[in-house]
Amino acid sequence: ALYDSQNGSRDCALRVLRFCGEPSERIREDPVRILRFARFSAVLPGFSPSAEGFAPCRDACGELARIAPERLTAEIRKAVMGDPVVFLDILDETGALGEIFPEVASLRGEAQDPAVHPEGDAFAHTRKCVSITRSLPCDTRLRIAALLHDIGKPRSRDVCDGTVCFPGHEEAGALMAKDILQRLRFPVKEAREIVALVRNHGVLLRDASAESIAGLLCEHGAEWLDLLFQTAWCDMLGAGCVREAWIANRRKALGVGIRALRERDVLPSGAALGELTGAESGPA
Repeated sequence: ALYDSQNGSRDCALRVLRFCGEPSERIREDPVRILRFARFSAVLPGFSPSAEGFAPCRDACGELARIAPERLTAEIRKAVMGDPVVFLDILDETGALGEIFPEVASLRGEAQDPAVHPEGDAFAHTRKCVSITRSLPCDTRLRIAALLHDIGKPRSRDVCDGTVCFPGHEEAGALMAKDILQRLRFPVKEAREIVALVRNHGVLLRDASAESIAGLLCEHGAEWLDLLFQTAWCDMLGAGCVREAWIANRRKALGVGIRALRERDVLPSGAALGELTGAESGPA
């Protein structure tokens, strides 16, 4: 016989995610369940969160401040590998977004030039960029970078030739992203790569020289450079357009990559250099 005291089989049939018992009691026992409520909704296709779970989450979201950052980050990293928009929306609706990513929540109401961003304010743009990541290879770094890429805009707001602009928002956002990822105890290497994506996300939407693209390739590697192109792609489509600069820069990057592969094949090895120079082998 099936013993189902929580009517779980009914909820599975209805594709509903529900707290076991009284939601407020479960959340009081462990506030991380607020994030888990959002995470399961993001990673289980076809399942929707139950309506009665939202109010208790909103009432208790302030309790997330006392949770070890490592536990929050574990939930975040799992959730963004599902549907990151569902995760973002539930964090926003429960108030947890303002507790964990207040810098992202502050983008709501940050007006942008409608000629450049017809999608709306900086929060609407960020949500759209996060949505676009779903069509790209799943990577935590890309999805977190898309979430954080414009957080520097409120600190960089200005008026240029009569229109709203955000000069230097990439650098300001990178410094903020570094603080956020340190606060959440993200893995050091992963955090460093995400910060670099935030710092450079606008480079590929402008005319970039082959030398500057080669510099990024040398500094961060080919895999990261591909992530940067994907981040810029999300930013570009988040504003509803495809820019010729991105296409031209992609073409330059392919040329730089092919040239690097050819040169790698003809460069001597460390051992060969040692024989030529008489130097001992080693890192140098």
